[in-house]
Amino acid sequence: MRFAVGTNSLPAVKELVEGADLVLSIGPLKSDVNTGSWSGELDQSKVVELHSNHIKIGYATFPAQTYRELLPCVVSIVIAPHIVSPP
Repeated sequence: MRFAVGTNSLPAVKELVEGADLVLSIGPLKSDVNTGSWSGELDQSKVVELHSNHIKIGYATFPAQTYRELLPCVVSIVIAPHIVSPP
């Protein structure tokens, strides 16, 4: 999991996030504080935002869908395979 706040981020994190093929943002609440005063340079076409009352994929907004429908799928496909159980 990575956190980026524009120019306030560590350079390596900023480069990783801004150069990613896909950015999955779960429950974002963007403000000047957590975006580094809006200094991030994300390509919006590569961003998927999961909100409690809508989903944004690139420039499209889907008001009838929420993270409640998609989050279980994201966890099982993206996150669960990387969880390592202790020996």
